[in-house]
Amino acid sequence: MTPGPAGFVTILRIIAATAVICVLAMLATLVIASFSDRSDFGAWTLANFTDMAAMANIWPAIWRTFMIGLFTTVFLFGFALPFTWILSRTDFGRKGLLVTLLTVSLAIPSFVTAMAYVWLFNPNSGIGNRLIEAVLGISSLFNVYSVGWICFIQALMLTPAAVFMMLPAFRNFDATLEEAAAVSGIGPYRTFFRVVLPTLAPAVGATAIFFFILAVEIFDVVGVIGMPGNIDVITTLVYQSTYTVFGPPDYGFAAALGMPLLGLCAAGVMLYIWLLRRADRFSMLTGKNRAPILRDLGRWRVAAWALICGWVALAVVIPLLTVIWTSLTPYLQPPSVQALTQLNLSSYRGVGTLLTAPLLNTLLLVLGTIAFSVVWSVSVTWLATRVAAPSDRAVDAIVFLSLAVPGMLAAVAMQFLALTVYHWVPLLGTIWLIVITMAVRSLAFTTRTLNASSVQIHRSLEEAAYVSGVGRVRTFVRVFLPVIRPAILFAVLVTTLISARELTIPLMLYSPRTSVISTTIFDLQSTGRYGEAAVFSLLMIAILLVLAMLSRWRARGDD
Repeated sequence: MTPGPAGFVTILRIIAATAVICVLAMLATLVIASFSDRSDFGAWTLANFTDMAAMANIWPAIWRTFMIGLFTTVFLFGFALPFTWILSRTDFGRKGLLVTLLTVSLAIPSFVTAMAYVWLFNPNSGIGNRLIEAVLGISSLFNVYSVGWICFIQALMLTPAAVFMMLPAFRNFDATLEEAAAVSGIGPYRTFFRVVLPTLAPAVGATAIFFFILAVEIFDVVGVIGMPGNIDVITTLVYQSTYTVFGPPDYGFAAALGMPLLGLCAAGVMLYIWLLRRADRFSMLTGKNRAPILRDLGRWRVAAWALICGWVALAVVIPLLTVIWTSLTPYLQPPSVQALTQLNLSSYRGVGTLLTAPLLNTLLLVLGTIAFSVVWSVSVTWLATRVAAPSDRAVDAIVFLSLAVPGMLAAVAMQFLALTVYHWVPLLGTIWLIVITMAVRSLAFTTRTLNASSVQIHRSLEEAAYVSGVGRVRTFVRVFLPVIRPAILFAVLVTTLISARELTIPLMLYSPRTSVISTTIFDLQSTGRYGEAAVFSLLMIAILLVLAMLSRWRARGDD
């Protein structure tokens, strides 16, 4: 029997309610865990916070976490802002090439880039350091184990996402404002700083806050560089609390350690929302907008090419060549005639027995994350934008709260919850716990992507179907879903790309049965099996490159 109008809405509300339950359970469990003794749910104690306050390195770790977020954002905008300006406001002749290069870089996960720079510039056996020593006689010129390198590598890898986030705002800027400034005798440089940049301030500021949050919460680079270099930040302390050398994992203490990080990210999200709300003050009439004025780069063309080539070399070429070289050599060594004679495929043959389970688990992780996140997001979006009851808008707002919970803390909360309910819901140690955690974490992005598309559809389109006697279910399937199909496909592609390269959540929820490609690479790197780690990295890059080019093709089709 086909559900009627009321029954159909009820079904979607039940689906949306499961998403809300997961988000609220994650938040509540994280707080409860911080007041619990290790993994004993509800055994209330303040010992976790007392022990955290007594740690000699807690305040330096908090300060270092903040500084990594700040300087990553500064370095990031050193690349992202010029690239966005080149693509949207200049006569640069190779814009398609630049967009393609930015897209291709998404195929190299940040932890793989961090590994490549460790192989190059670790002070003991780094390929680059040894090459410099052989040529210039300077030993250990670079030491990758530093906060500066962490910030720089994170900035390199976050640049494409920042450019794509800011690009629509820069392209939609009304050129009449620049023309008015020119008529008033204001030069182009002063116009940029006094007219263009202040008008685009909400978009630029929101992007900066968003990537500050990402920079302080991601574990990929600090896990590869920070832990071997004894650089303590909040995420490494949380990881070390759950992977103890002696005794069981201390999830209560890990949750308590994560509270400063949760507060930092929550403050960032609140500031992000405030900036977006203030964006209305800078809105422009879209019906009469003039096309953007494309500035002649002139003498700055060489500088633009230098910046682009420098970023491509640092973010794509050098890491990729390093990974390929490492996969062919028996140990870390600089290129030489002797090294060329030792090139072999032994590392490729060695990964054969390790490949099957991680590959299948990665496929399950990607497909499961897509299924949960899309079904949840479509339900929440339709209810929030079509029914629009107060309860439905509240569901949409609660789902957005998942953005404030860092991936590492989400994993701690879900692991603690899985331990608590294991006798009733045996998710602990399964790939499905990782899938659900990943899907919950992606809800903020997927719902906002679908909401943006849904609000552009006037309700008269569906009302016309109702008047013609078409039922609500059929209208949903034949009208609503096809119209927002491009947004769904974009959300699927991005979710696929993110879940396939995700390291933090699979690593935190790791068990022998749930190894994926990213955790396998991390384990091989940690145990010194660099050749096999490089081979797995190349496999992941190949998979992600296909996904990245699909997203590029989709975006070009939408244009």
